[in-house]
Amino acid sequence: MTGAPLQILTISGSLQERSANTALVRAAQRVAPAGLGLVVHPSLADMPLLNPDLDGEGDAAPEPVRRLRAAFASADGVLLATPEYGHSMPGLLKNALDWLVQSGELSGMRVGLMSASPTMGGGIGAQMALTRTLMAQAALVAVSLTVPGVKAKLDEHGELAHAPTLRRVSETLVALGEAAEERRAWLAA
Repeated sequence: MTGAPLQILTISGSLQERSANTALVRAAQRVAPAGLGLVVHPSLADMPLLNPDLDGEGDAAPEPVRRLRAAFASADGVLLATPEYGHSMPGLLKNALDWLVQSGELSGMRVGLMSASPTMGGGIGAQMALTRTLMAQAALVAVSLTVPGVKAKLDEHGELAHAPTLRRVSETLVALGEAAEERRAWLAA
């Protein structure tokens, strides 16, 4: 990676206190390569339910929405870590992304997906649903990682401690960084 450090916005789609997907975000912070700054977005817990009437002409969107949009607008790329509920992504993550439809911050954005699950599917159903939502907003999924059987890969503190998985998280970040750098060059041209 060359030039100014790339800023990668990281978001966990979980509100659970000991979330394996939030542990993936923390692991990404630990193994991020040089030149890649990870900016962790706070919890999506205060995000209001989508209501376009709150975001019409002359109306300012609610404060949590403005913060989310600003975070996406200043990012070179985005890393989303999502659990799987009912073979899909959590409603809280879908709701947050729906607030970006009108403002367009996802258009052309390079996105990395991670999901951890105690099942052997690793959260692939969540990633499939998330990919459809991202494609509808013209985002490009650059890389994805599933972590099946995650409970055996966490230490007693709930942190990702499985060396092969940590390596894969690092590789995911390298690929996302390369895609974000291509986007930055494309925007500068």
